[in-house]
Amino acid sequence: MTIDIADSIPQMFRAQTEHRCQLQRLKKHQEPYIIKWTDEWRNFVDSEIPIFEESVFTRTYRIQWRLVSNSGQDEDLIRPVIGAGGWPLIPGSSMKGAFRRAFLADQVELRDHYCGKELENSDFRPGILRFHGGYPADLSWKNDLIDLTHPQQDWQVRGKFKSGGAFSVISLKQTELRFGISSTQPLDETEWNTIWQIWERALAQGLGCRVSSGYGQFEGDAVAPLATDILHEVALKGQGVAPTLLVNGTPEIRPNIFKAALRGHALRLFGGYVAWDDSAEALVETLFGGIRGQGTQGLVALDVRWQSQDLREVDHYTGSPDPVTFYDVACRVQWRLAPQLQNTRQQELLPRLMQKLMEFAMVLGGFGKSWRRANHSIFRSEYTKHPIGCHWQWIDEADQPIQSLADVTRLIDETQQAIWDWIDSQPQGFHAYHEARLIKRINPPLILKSKKLRDTKTSDWREVWQPGRVEVWGRLSHGDSKVLDWLHDKSNYRRQTVPSRDSSSRPRVGGQASNVAATQRYQAPKANIYRTTVSGYVGEEVAPEVKETRVGRIWHRMYPLMGEQIGQYLELLTFFPSPDSDDSASQGFQTFLANQKEFQPLWGKG
Repeated sequence: MTIDIADSIPQMFRAQTEHRCQLQRLKKHQEPYIIKWTDEWRNFVDSEIPIFEESVFTRTYRIQWRLVSNSGQDEDLIRPVIGAGGWPLIPGSSMKGAFRRAFLADQVELRDHYCGKELENSDFRPGILRFHGGYPADLSWKNDLIDLTHPQQDWQVRGKFKSGGAFSVISLKQTELRFGISSTQPLDETEWNTIWQIWERALAQGLGCRVSSGYGQFEGDAVAPLATDILHEVALKGQGVAPTLLVNGTPEIRPNIFKAALRGHALRLFGGYVAWDDSAEALVETLFGGIRGQGTQGLVALDVRWQSQDLREVDHYTGSPDPVTFYDVACRVQWRLAPQLQNTRQQELLPRLMQKLMEFAMVLGGFGKSWRRANHSIFRSEYTKHPIGCHWQWIDEADQPIQSLADVTRLIDETQQAIWDWIDSQPQGFHAYHEARLIKRINPPLILKSKKLRDTKTSDWREVWQPGRVEVWGRLSHGDSKVLDWLHDKSNYRRQTVPSRDSSSRPRVGGQASNVAATQRYQAPKANIYRTTVSGYVGEEVAPEVKETRVGRIWHRMYPLMGEQIGQYLELLTFFPSPDSDDSASQGFQTFLANQKEFQPLWGKG
């Protein structure tokens, strides 16, 4: 019998190419290579826990959620460094770098004593400390190694069609890590306590990659951020559909849903002031970081402390072959300053900017899967085809910024002002890179047009906070929803012709109904948005064997009031009218909104 030697090579040593071991991209209807890769790693790793020498002092800390560190050894895969016995390792060099950054401004001499100092003659004087890295304290690190990322910004904000997919990352989940430090000089207990306090301050800033998304945070008060670093903190509770892990389908509540929401809203809002895509993206990266070019470290980091996490399975959805898991959570969301900020004005502006972005996201939408829709299980419980929507609210009444429809208008204006103040605070080097080009006439005209002269304008985005491109409507509700009636009204369901991804026009379902004959009895106007470009649709067959998913143009929020108004809601509708003259559904819905009497315009209309 002939044995194919190539097939006997472990995944870890194969070329990362198609049909050999393509690790990053995940394809439908095909078992990912990453599963076999991690199974082989787990099976062949040494069962003995790495032990530090007796001269090394150690302490153990538990990862709050996940920690991502990039070995840099695989071109397309983010995974930890693999150390002794095949165990994942936080290298000593990474440990030392984090330790150095944790010193306060008046601790330069102590930093140089512990970590070393560069001398004038290009020489280096070593410090007294040696950093031995960090290993897992037990074998539980093998659980749930495969993490997923879903790049969504392009289709969430810019484009009409949902695209892209999931990418795999290997990260450590809720693992205890034992870190080791030794000294070339004898030190007493007091000094060792000082050293560990500095290390805990380093851990409080987050360790590894994607700290701004909630990764790399540790449990315990000892590693909590300094109060002076906290920009904005708020207590929330929410419910919705839980995402699941790749391998076993286990539900997992992911704290990075908060960063994803705020980053997307910041992009929409920056796009309201600047003309070019590059410039808006650059402004977002000043806050949240980015990987373009040489990469940018963002100014803010996310820390989410879960107070409760309840999961429940529901099996009555006819459109889902498997039970659906819902989450019901309470948490404290904390935005903190990641690096030291030298710009005094930006340091003053940043807390208010993060507060307004958080309030903007809470009031007009939500967080996580299906954030554009109100939770159907609450407001339309008879609908049982697919799980749709989420519902978030403040825990503390003092955090509630909204009590009336007029407050919504005020909040949007305040958020826009915070966005503009941040643009205005950018250093001269930033403005020099981006030529003067503003959509809104503001004196002085500071920015922004990319030197790259890209063709993409923010006005081409599907969702952008520019005059004439967005309308916000609202009404007071006692728990009933008008918008959900519009979204599920099939009475005038017929085909609409709109531009599609592959051709200039195709028959589409769900456009405006034909004119009613004059002899027919009068009927009140209807929204007619069911499965249209306004509401969006999933897997719509636009041609034989061609299915299409289109992102809609509306956000729907049932915002709960508190205090004396508990039990009442502000039903809010955010609509991004299409600039395409042939989008009949968008034009018809815009006319419908202008003529109906139940919702009043709050922002952007007229």
